[in-house]
Amino acid sequence: MAATPGFEEYVLEGLAKIFPGVPVFGGSAAHDLDGSTGNGGQLFVVGTEQVLHSDGVHLAALFTSCHVAVSLASLHRPTERRMLVTKLGKESAGGMDASRTIEELDHQPAAERYNELSGGKVSAALAALKERSSSGRGGGGGGDDDPNAGAVNIHIDAALAPLARESIDDHGTRHCQLIHPSALLPNKAITTFAEAKEQEELVLLSVHSEGELVNAVEGACSAAVGWA
Repeated sequence: MAATPGFEEYVLEGLAKIFPGVPVFGGSAAHDLDGSTGNGGQLFVVGTEQVLHSDGVHLAALFTSCHVAVSLASLHRPTERRMLVTKLGKESAGGMDASRTIEELDHQPAAERYNELSGGKVSAALAALKERSSSGRGGGGGGDDDPNAGAVNIHIDAALAPLARESIDDHGTRHCQLIHPSALLPNKAITTFAEAKEQEELVLLSVHSEGELVNAVEGACSAAVGWA
């Protein structure tokens, strides 16, 4: 499953009702075409005959005649750094639900607090945001009334240090649900690829290098093959 950002939770709820108990793999469509393409930096999934859709979902069903094993590996490790969501956006930003726009963390501008706790992961993006603001240049492909105008993409910058909410299952095992940062807005808010809630505590996840991510994927594949 791949869906354009903003509706993934609803798609998953619908799939769970129609196909109860069937595992679903996938997530947000996160290909951000730059402004030079004429698509305004929107997020797309690819449709039939190479048609791009900015509002849609792809579903593919897999039926097998053999035993299937599933292995879930965490690509990031939780750190001791916690932050409280103290303010969400009042209105949707660039098609995102307000719950996907975090304006404040620990009563500070979200971008600044995230940058502090992540060790400067979005320092360059904050500098670009400031430069755009001082020069009057917009971004994100929107008009004057677009709250996403002037946004700075941080998909790659935040890849090694996403946010997450923690939960404990019935067996006492701790799980982290990713809330991946997407962009910085002119008011130093952060848009995300999943919903956040006011007054919930988020944890900063971490991985030292891209190599660790690759190794984690290889480990999950090896485990699945070993169980099959």
